Amino acid sequence: AAALLAGQRQPIDIGIAGQRRFVMMAGVGFDADVVKGIVPGLKRAVGKGAYVWQSLVEILRYRPQRFRVTLDGVEHEAASAVFANGHFYAGRFTCAPEARLTDGKLHVCLFKASGRLSVIRYGNALMLGTLHKRRDIEIIPATRIGVNGEDGSPVHGDGDILAHTPLDISIEAGGVELIVPAVG
Repeated sequence: AAALLAGQRQPIDIGIAGQRRFVMMAGVGFDADVVKGIVPGLKRAVGKGAYVWQSLVEILRYRPQRFRVTLDGVEHEAASAVFANGHFYAGRFTCAPEARLTDGKLHVCLFKASGRLSVIRYGNALMLGTLHKRRDIEIIPATRIGVNGEDGSPVHGDGDILAHTPLDISIEAGGVELIVPAVG
């Protein structure tokens, strides 16, 4: 209640994937497959543990995919991609350390390597906070993004399936205002 009464308004950017919006991040590839496979009952019962379980399931089911990701007119290829509006990913982890909710850009993490072993390495690097230091990861800020690959590949945003490929993603600078606690 105090934040509502005395807080300051802070505009933040909003990502737009097709017709749907997201706040922190969206993704295509392995992490979208994990989100797609989550069983709601398991998620209610064990919370974030459902994502860990589903990640293990998806590693066993893994089949390589390649996506063409166009960033402000420049085409790239990746096995997976995360479109980060903020720097946190899956709670306390960091995918794109330079991403901010107010910088007017999405920081696109391109996961270049494919295969089960690469997915495990990426997961370990994420947990250790070293993902952005890997040579097979490229992080590129962009405002206009096109995602092409296998038609119908899921795209998630903030932990829910938002759309499917092919898809255009963009950023709306200052798209929503939050009320934040006053500093004092």
